[in-house]
Amino acid sequence: MYTGQSGRLPFQRFASAVIREFGLPIGVEELREEMHSWAGELFDGARELLAETSRKHRVACLCNSNDIQWPRVRDELALGQWFSDQFVSHELGLAKPQPEIYERVTTALGVTPSEVVFFDDSQPNVAGAIHAGWEPYQVQGAAELRRELSRLTFL
Repeated sequence: MYTGQSGRLPFQRFASAVIREFGLPIGVEELREEMHSWAGELFDGARELLAETSRKHRVACLCNSNDIQWPRVRDELALGQWFSDQFVSHELGLAKPQPEIYERVTTALGVTPSEVVFFDDSQPNVAGAIHAGWEPYQVQGAAELRRELSRLTFL
């Protein structure tokens, strides 16, 4: 985890350190613009899957992100509209797979750990969720997530 995702380091200091460490031939503002694009595009079918799932279930987001990428994900890619709750690492000062982040989410949702069904593409994040008592599944992409949600009868 880099400190940019935990919100513990102001972007100017983070960017300057990255540029210096990797010898990048760009300035801080150029790195900001580049990082903005790193949020990428959505998998095919992701919007439809979120819309369908959020009509029937409480859908929350636990995301390792930073203050550069999160507005793109939430607003420009328009994902924020489908999450009843949004837990973003840079706002919490924690990042997956730190144990405290899972505890914070469970408490904020007002549920027991065993009531949380969690999907992530990262094995360390899934392992962290197992340790927290959640019911996690490792999936890659919207099609695999749809298959898993169907298998679990969430769709």
